[in-house]
Amino acid sequence: MADPLPQDLLDRCVLKVRSTAASPLEKRGICAACGALGDYKYAPVINDELARQWGLDAVERRAFSARESMACPECGCTFRLRQLARAIAAVYGGQESLRHAVAQPAFQALQVAEINSCGGIHGFIKHLPNLHYSEYGSNEPGVRDEDLMALTYEDNSMDLVLTSETLEHIPDPARSLSEIYRVLKPGGWHIFTIPVRWTTDTVTRARLKGGTVELAKEASYHGAGQDDYLVFTEFGRQAVSLIEAAGFEVRVMFANERDARDPGCVFVTRKPGGSSMPAFPEYISDDSIGSTMKQHNPAGSETNEEGLDISERMVPEFHEGNMIYAEHIARYEAAAELVEGKEVLDIASGSGYGTAVLGGRAKRVVGVDISQEAIEYSKEKYPRKNVEYLVGSATEIPLKDASMDVVVSFETIEHVDEPEKFLSEVRRVLKSDGLLVISTPNKEEFAEGNHFHVHEYTLEELQDSLKKRFKYTRLVWQATWNYTAVVDGPRLTKPWDEPIRTIQAAPVPEEKGLYFLLLASNRRLNESVTPIGVIGQHWSAREVIRKGAMTHAHVQNLEKIIESNKQFIADQQTQIEGLRKQLSGIVASRSYQYSTKLSAVYQKVKRRK
Repeated sequence: MADPLPQDLLDRCVLKVRSTAASPLEKRGICAACGALGDYKYAPVINDELARQWGLDAVERRAFSARESMACPECGCTFRLRQLARAIAAVYGGQESLRHAVAQPAFQALQVAEINSCGGIHGFIKHLPNLHYSEYGSNEPGVRDEDLMALTYEDNSMDLVLTSETLEHIPDPARSLSEIYRVLKPGGWHIFTIPVRWTTDTVTRARLKGGTVELAKEASYHGAGQDDYLVFTEFGRQAVSLIEAAGFEVRVMFANERDARDPGCVFVTRKPGGSSMPAFPEYISDDSIGSTMKQHNPAGSETNEEGLDISERMVPEFHEGNMIYAEHIARYEAAAELVEGKEVLDIASGSGYGTAVLGGRAKRVVGVDISQEAIEYSKEKYPRKNVEYLVGSATEIPLKDASMDVVVSFETIEHVDEPEKFLSEVRRVLKSDGLLVISTPNKEEFAEGNHFHVHEYTLEELQDSLKKRFKYTRLVWQATWNYTAVVDGPRLTKPWDEPIRTIQAAPVPEEKGLYFLLLASNRRLNESVTPIGVIGQHWSAREVIRKGAMTHAHVQNLEKIIESNKQFIADQQTQIEGLRKQLSGIVASRSYQYSTKLSAVYQKVKRRK
């Protein structure tokens, strides 16, 4: 389970914004910076040395890597920068992207200080008429050299100060925050990012004394390893208190406020006063819409992506309490009864939770997944003496022929480019009397549009593929219902696993089963699957009504964006047409014609010389 954020932080500071832009946790959606639809790719950018220096576990390392990758293919803004853009757009009129926000006349009038480049964000604000852009130590013409501990701006002169990944490199961040507070107008904003580990205390790694750097801990660098990237402060749970001590009102916009190890946060801080300035945006988060829609239409990464996917793979710490969690648990618990004392392969083992469930009954289990990150996560979170985790492909399984009694394959075949080769590999590693336990979504019932599914199956298609390799198959269905139960207090508030009388009051035709679960073997099947149910997402009538209203508002918002984009395109076309007319006028002018003739004469004279 994810570590929760401190309750006082949640109560005081968490800022939720409503936006049609993709949450940085999503792998596909509208970019909060440029407004384009894109796919966001994870990359393991946090190296071993930095992970060691920070003391990051595998989960934190993945989270920080995601923060610094998952870039928009259109504008290049990473997870962190898209989140920063999301916060700026929310503060200034609730715009759906930074590009839309910057285009507003009110934003164009702002006095903005960008202190050290905010990466891809700079491209959207560099043409603002009142941008004060600086880089520490700059010798570049037109770029100011500003020291955050001694800014040269006048008191109460800025509407907005932007910094990103800067304060951790400043010898005295408290002094820098006081300087930013000084130059902001009353009601002005400092919107910024810093790397924060909410489960640890703030740590001073280095100090500046008499112009000399003194290390309190091993030197740690961000970037190329130059002195100006030296980390002076590792921010932890005291970060908010430090900012408040400078006088700011503080809100923190998280990518996932349920998890204290998620570093995808932006600090949205305000200098009190200035009633004419915008207040903190108080929008209802529509994360719940996204999570509901993604339960059966996940927007995860490709199966060969190196990052641990939290939407296409089921990861308990992210999905616990959702229906997708219950569905996966039900499958593995059912399979566990079939593997007592057996040698088992769990192919495409994902986060490893199901492999560990099988390990509780099997003699030995091997979990194989194509993702190195997933295997590292599995080893850390779900170690067992009789469980081994290996990196490998479903179409090139790294096991010997006829080495396994049982192969378990849940929600895999629909992702594989070469499903027939995959099934042949499964047959190869199974013993002659081995058993395959396989599940996949019912094509006729599952939600359409999952672009990570290469091929979805009807029952007949899957059975035909299995019968090419196995003489016998047995079908079991998995279906999902709303479920109501009468329980005492402890069973309402805590997890439990015990028999409960269940009445089937809503039978459905077989073809309405959401998933096929088939057993396949070359011996007669004497196994049977014991019915098992897992209580999933809690249902609330009020919540359903609220989500319906939010979905309606979400659709209306999208319609507004479409109209806004149409108007933006029309305005751009009008400007282009105006420029064409200006150009035609210039070309037709006597001065242009004279200058053209003079240029031709000059070229002739030049050639003669």
